[in-house]
Amino acid sequence: MEVKKCTHCGIKQPLSEFFKNCWYCKTCRKEMDHNNYISKREIILEKEWAGQIRRRYKMTRADYDKLLIQQDGVCAICRKPEQPNRRLCIDHDHFCCPTEETCGKCIRGLLCLRCNRASGLMNDNPLTLLNSVIYRSIGVVT
Repeated sequence: MEVKKCTHCGIKQPLSEFFKNCWYCKTCRKEMDHNNYISKREIILEKEWAGQIRRRYKMTRADYDKLLIQQDGVCAICRKPEQPNRRLCIDHDHFCCPTEETCGKCIRGLLCLRCNRASGLMNDNPLTLLNSVIYRSIGVVT
């Protein structure tokens, strides 16, 4: 049985404990990869998010930031900022693009998670939303 010495931990182990063409044992390599991911986590997550909005909404990070500045960093509906460590949701017209991927031309603005969910629960129907406002103001809608 052939053995190899890990250049990280210094332990001699069977070749099956090493990845091909790697001088670190699998345990050390996984630990090193994990530590590398943790140290670069914010950068990785930012790139993943930027790729997601590019695919789903045909937007760049600069487009998102421009909308955010136009809205003073708050939700377009409730005018409150999103919770810490969260981004405002990108709202689009579901009648134009009913799926998650959009044409990029039907972006309406940025919403906090609560307003985005509320709008979705009312099926983005303007009449339902208006009836909700009337009901909250005066009671039963006739």
